[in-house]
Amino acid sequence: MKLRQWQKTLAQCVDHINQHNPKPDVVLVTGDITHSGQSEKFTHAAELLNPLKMPFYVIPGNHDDRDLLRSIRPDRNPIVTQRRLS
Repeated sequence: MKLRQWQKTLAQCVDHINQHNPKPDVVLVTGDITHSGQSEKFTHAAELLNPLKMPFYVIPGNHDDRDLLRSIRPDRNPIVTQRRLS
């Protein structure tokens, strides 16, 4: 599969973070994780993020389905959810 530029950039970011010394304790991934909110897009994003060598937390954006995000890899990428402020 040929990677798009954003996919290459994300993979490079993950590699760069993994090379830090000392390593970060945690990585916060802020949404939107996908633009379309489609299941396969979340799965692909998880595949690109899973090589991180430290825990990461996903903060969903307005295009992200929180329940779908939780279902991708609940053991590896917990979702930080927050209600909207009124």
